[in-house]
Amino acid sequence: MRRSQIHITAGMFAAVLTIAACAPAATPGQPSATAVATRPSATAVPTRPAAVTMRWGARLTEANMVYLKGNYAQKYGLTVQPILFSTGIDSRDALIGGQIDVAELGITPAVTALARTTDLLVIATSDWGGGKYRLMVKTGSTAKTFEDLKGKKIAVQVGSGAYSAFLGVAKGKGLTAKDFQLLNIGDVDAIAALEQGSVDAVQYWEPIVSIIETKGIGRELMSYEGLVNNPVLILARRQWVEQNRAAALAFAAGWSDALEFMTKQPNEAAKIIVDALAEKGQKMDVAVQARALTHDHYEPDLKPTFIADLKQSWADGVAQGSFKGTEPDWSAVYRPEIVQEAQKLRK
Repeated sequence: MRRSQIHITAGMFAAVLTIAACAPAATPGQPSATAVATRPSATAVPTRPAAVTMRWGARLTEANMVYLKGNYAQKYGLTVQPILFSTGIDSRDALIGGQIDVAELGITPAVTALARTTDLLVIATSDWGGGKYRLMVKTGSTAKTFEDLKGKKIAVQVGSGAYSAFLGVAKGKGLTAKDFQLLNIGDVDAIAALEQGSVDAVQYWEPIVSIIETKGIGRELMSYEGLVNNPVLILARRQWVEQNRAAALAFAAGWSDALEFMTKQPNEAAKIIVDALAEKGQKMDVAVQARALTHDHYEPDLKPTFIADLKQSWADGVAQGSFKGTEPDWSAVYRPEIVQEAQKLRK
């Protein structure tokens, strides 16, 4: 996603990702400027991937930035070619079409991809938890409950995890999307719309909601922590994984390191993200970014409970007419052993 308040362009960030992916790993004993010393160690890798390049569907997410800027791929001998996409839908379509090998997708784009082809596997998680989603109303709003927004204008990215979370809560309260004026608005525009009063609320994810809160534009009406899991998943082409298993394990090991670093060192991780943006003249407050990171669960493991989330997303899509045909064989595409085996590479 685009970083709100800083107006990042895809071209600007693509340059940052390319520099990060191609930069040499830090030399032992010579820490980089981004606090490499505080990251989980990745020494003595017993099995290194053959000369293969992983085409990575990069997006403007915190995990993507930390993974690439932190040189986690290089530490495990993996070469990554980041290809930037502005949305998970674009990344999903490129993965289905074979233009990339691995991508980070929200649960709705992920289920859509798995419903369209059997050539994809779920190999890891990026993050999960409802805490990253919050329903924000304008400062001074008299709204006190979810139901108070009936008939009101709400900015949300239709088809996103935040959108699905909203509909799930609405359903539990006997409401539907028709009971609200849901407007498909991008993150930067959503912040501006709430500030200008052209919408009554914003249903979004971090760090957008923390920016709204910190700038005093709006306040939290409700958090979705404990209400939804909505895991963000890592999908890969089945053929690529089968032909390049060592590379898949190297990715999973580096990805695990990056997420652990974000969990244990949110302030340092935030600095990496902010530094990456500053290289292109963009500004993001470290404190706001660090705060946003603490509202999510950055873990690579594919929990058994996430299968229920996939099934529910499929059922919701069928009910809405979005999905047709046979439900994916979740046991065949859900591959937690990739991350589990990758842990053996981490020392």
